[in-house]
Amino acid sequence: MTESIATSEPAGERLKQLAEAHGVSTEYWDYHGNLAAPSRATLVAVLAALGVEAGTDEEIETSLAQVEITPWRRTLPPSVVARAGEEVRVPVHVPDGAGVRVHVDLEDGSRRELPQTDDWTLPHDVDGVLTGRATFALPADLPLGWHALVADIDASPACEAHSATTPLAVTPDRLELPASLGERGWGVMAQLYSVRSRGSWGIGDADDLTELASLLGDEGADFLLINPLHASEPAGTMTPSPYLPVTRRFVNPIYIRPEAIAEVARLSGPRRSLVQWAFEEVSETDLSADPIDRDAVWKAKREALEVIFAA
Repeated sequence: MTESIATSEPAGERLKQLAEAHGVSTEYWDYHGNLAAPSRATLVAVLAALGVEAGTDEEIETSLAQVEITPWRRTLPPSVVARAGEEVRVPVHVPDGAGVRVHVDLEDGSRRELPQTDDWTLPHDVDGVLTGRATFALPADLPLGWHALVADIDASPACEAHSATTPLAVTPDRLELPASLGERGWGVMAQLYSVRSRGSWGIGDADDLTELASLLGDEGADFLLINPLHASEPAGTMTPSPYLPVTRRFVNPIYIRPEAIAEVARLSGPRRSLVQWAFEEVSETDLSADPIDRDAVWKAKREALEVIFAA
């Protein structure tokens, strides 16, 4: 019988186990520093997107059983990743009693046989075939690179002789900084919209960024981190957060300094006055500690840019 799921209903322990088995987090720290947990409905929806049925208690139990038995249906894991300098144990599933040997075909064309380790896991009935697990150890001195892990299975009453292969990636234990970077550097993180000068139009812009980069460069800084400059709404109320753009394909034109456009120098006197008047609408706010009025800034800049564009 299918039961309805309340949006805020908490997830049960078995559902949490199923979610975690598929790499879905069942708790997190929210913005206020409180430990929170997704609801049952959320976990069911996420698992459904992964192709895992979890809408009822019966489906959860069935899916959990599949989690346990699925690895036993494969001779080797889908892939194996090992860190350099660490020994990794790889499970190999074969019909119970069948002989198996495992080796690594290295990227350079050479081959390494792997030793088998003790594994006292009891055989499982997998789709009617009694299946055992053998464990092999990847040595800690394997070279970095993309290799292949190969299992050769002997013939048995349950199967013919065959081989199975899976990718093996040996990664560095850590990534060191390039020597060319030298010693530890320093820099500044700035929200560009707040970096205003007397020449700004009520909001920090590309010219302010140029000045800030020049100043920091003279002081020996190594980097300048700024907020995203992606495009916000071109009309109507502009979203205050630069982290919620309407598109990442374009830069937000609010960061343009209109009079820095080269063609402004060739504007006629009346047209140049229109640009200046637009600037004066918002220039007083450059020295204000009040919240930035993006809509007022964009209205003034849009008026100036339309004059410049028309010319």
